[in-house]
Amino acid sequence: MSMVEDLVDDMYFGCNEQMMTLVKDKFLPEEKSVKHFGKHWSAAQCCAKKRFDRREDKALTIDHISAICVYTANNVFNEFNTAVRTEGSSYLSSFKYHSLHYLLTSAIQILNNNDPCHYTFRRTKDVFTGTVNQIIWFGSFTSTSIKSNLTDFGNLFRRISENYPVLGVRVAEVLIPPYETFNITERRGRYKIQGLEDCEVVFVLVSAGTKSSLNCNVVLMEGNMWIFATLGLIICWMMPVDSMAIRFNFTLRKANIPLSMVEDSVDDMYFGCNEQMMTIVKDKFLPEEKSVKHFGKHWSAAQSCAKKRFDQREDKALTIDHISAICVYTANNVYEEFNTAVRTKGRKYLSLFKYHYLHYLLTSAIQILNNNDYCHSTFRRTKDIFTGKVNQIIRFGSFTSTSYKPDLTRFGSETCFKIKTCLGASLKNYPVLHDHEAEVLIPPYETFKITEIIKGRDKIQGLEDCEVVFVLVSAGTKSSLNCNVVHLK
Repeated sequence: MSMVEDLVDDMYFGCNEQMMTLVKDKFLPEEKSVKHFGKHWSAAQCCAKKRFDRREDKALTIDHISAICVYTANNVFNEFNTAVRTEGSSYLSSFKYHSLHYLLTSAIQILNNNDPCHYTFRRTKDVFTGTVNQIIWFGSFTSTSIKSNLTDFGNLFRRISENYPVLGVRVAEVLIPPYETFNITERRGRYKIQGLEDCEVVFVLVSAGTKSSLNCNVVLMEGNMWIFATLGLIICWMMPVDSMAIRFNFTLRKANIPLSMVEDSVDDMYFGCNEQMMTIVKDKFLPEEKSVKHFGKHWSAAQSCAKKRFDQREDKALTIDHISAICVYTANNVYEEFNTAVRTKGRKYLSLFKYHYLHYLLTSAIQILNNNDYCHSTFRRTKDIFTGKVNQIIRFGSFTSTSYKPDLTRFGSETCFKIKTCLGASLKNYPVLHDHEAEVLIPPYETFKITEIIKGRDKIQGLEDCEVVFVLVSAGTKSSLNCNVVHLK
């Protein structure tokens, strides 16, 4: 078992509506015209019509249910999942199942609807190897069951605790998406789990987060003109700009700072557990964290800031606590300590991390404000010296403030970034300084590809004074700690 690096792992996070339009207008008509797929899609529509009027989940369209019928009818199952496992590098060129991949992914997300985790089982006739504490994913749409005794599928078994709900088909099926990762917590031979006594080996897996290297790549290619033709990717420019409310994520120093994946980041994106986390935050973390004198004082001040903005807010899904979190962050009183903890406390997330409330509310606010927007071209300036290589995948690993404005020169010219973020969100008029700095906030879990490093005279307009400019393209998500607090509870 491994991380299956060439899979199609798009989770459409931040571009769901745009992808639905592309599927309806482009991919589904194209794919239905292929005789093999078209025949099975027509049969699936008959299956879907019988179920559509009786569906409990009103957000499911008839196309979602048709996709479930196609997948579970087993006619294209093997060919489809082989393509999902092996065609990541050709996703933007020759992958031929865009509509089925999107509709299944979207259906899983609708049916999950922030449900708790499920204990499920999967039997196989294959021999798998793996080690305890190894992080793996299945790398395709993976059928599991609430039932442990489906011996027709073999006696080499995995027991799975995962985030996604029953699809309501035969064998009490629970479908796992390609982007969910798992930790192998046990490998059992002689001493089996009840119901799995006939199995030769049992792997016990626990959900470990998400990894989506191709997140929204199709939407980027189809909907923007910033395309690198040879890579099939859109260039996402984002340049760091600090503010009085926004500082860079590292302490000021002249030593070189390597750009990296910041592996110890608190990168929880709360995907699949948003409502449960909101309850935990209100009942447990806010009372605890407000009782800390330093944080409590700043939270009280932020509430005054939030009350002035709450009634005029455009985004009705934002609560006053969301706006208070933005005010706390942009007031710069806890900024440096908070972001240092976000960058460095990943391994202590469940024990010593002390900003659960602020982390959750900022993440949730970004997701509400993003609301499937198109990517933002933004800028960031720093007084630090960063190093990195073209084609390297990196992330900032903390909440990273950027601006639509390239010329905020007071924040530095040593290293500048021009980036397009697809998961960041404009903070609009909510910060302490209102919209003075035209701030776009990037979450810790968004990853980027370095597409260009510019030195010398050929600088980007507005960044001519910068020593070096890194051009970054949004490259997906990495959330190793996704929903870990909820799982623990």
